[in-house]
Amino acid sequence: MEESFIVDTESVISSKEDSIELPRYLYHIIYVCDILRIKKYGIEPEISQKAYNEYVNGCIFLSTEANLLVKMAKESDKVDSDMKENIFIMKINTDKLNQNLIFKYNESKNTNQSIFLYHGNIPYECVQMIYVFE
Repeated sequence: MEESFIVDTESVISSKEDSIELPRYLYHIIYVCDILRIKKYGIEPEISQKAYNEYVNGCIFLSTEANLLVKMAKESDKVDSDMKENIFIMKINTDKLNQNLIFKYNESKNTNQSIFLYHGNIPYECVQMIYVFE
């Protein structure tokens, strides 16, 4: 079983001076049990972190590839297996996010996909669509 670990934020994000090409939409996954909280408070790093074995304090994982995030969530050691069968894929409109809080994740093991970190809460108004993954 792989253990979760916290990564130092400074070592894994591009500096603010680095220009990143940000797609219009990024994806985030959550478990169905968290949807009501997210509708009320937005996507919080604390809620988001349980979906991944690896996480960065205060940050939310976003990706250009929803399937990559689903795979990460299904491999998470932090939740029961029945939760892993109830995953929502959220499509996030990056135009509505604070651009100063989005960074490229430098430690991505999946070099073919782009993973980004959002340093803070993502308001629910930024969620454009929600898909149920089965």
